[in-house]
Amino acid sequence: MPVARNFRRAQPVLHRPLARRELLRFSAYALGASGLAACRLSEPPATLPAVPEPGTPPASPAPEPVPTPNPMPPPAGRLVIPPLADTPDANGLLIPQGFTSRVIATANQRVGSSNLLWHTDPDGAATFAAPDGGWVYVSNREFVPGGVNAIRFDATGSISTAYNILPGALSIINCGGGITPWGTFLTGEEHDLG
Repeated sequence: MPVARNFRRAQPVLHRPLARRELLRFSAYALGASGLAACRLSEPPATLPAVPEPGTPPASPAPEPVPTPNPMPPPAGRLVIPPLADTPDANGLLIPQGFTSRVIATANQRVGSSNLLWHTDPDGAATFAAPDGGWVYVSNREFVPGGVNAIRFDATGSISTAYNILPGALSIINCGGGITPWGTFLTGEEHDLG
């Protein structure tokens, strides 16, 4: 068997170690590209009409599909937000006419009847729907120590509990964050040495 001699030894793509932010950026690019490819692959493939064999009687047309009621009507159009009120509300906020505001947590004070002291310096946050019609508000703490806390609301909007998701001892300066496609919260540290 002949020996192949027309190959080169593999060379590294990078000649230096990757910084953590570069790795995250490249990973995000790859994830985005694979997500776009998955969207394209999820479309039904184009099919050609079947050509009947000669002498075959034509097939009867397929029955019309029966429409099923849509449980959620499509959006009626663009979200219309009323103009801002002329004066601030009781909390000092200029909010749209017809809206109300309330304070749900204050730094270094207990949240509702829970034992959780709310953190200072809130930053990246998200809201998750709960199966009972309530929701969970999740908030980063952009300070040293960092951390992530959550407030659970029932379907009436009352605070049912508050709790810590990520202890500050495990993270530093939690800045941006958001909901992942898997329905979890992703927090990001703003720390060059972390």
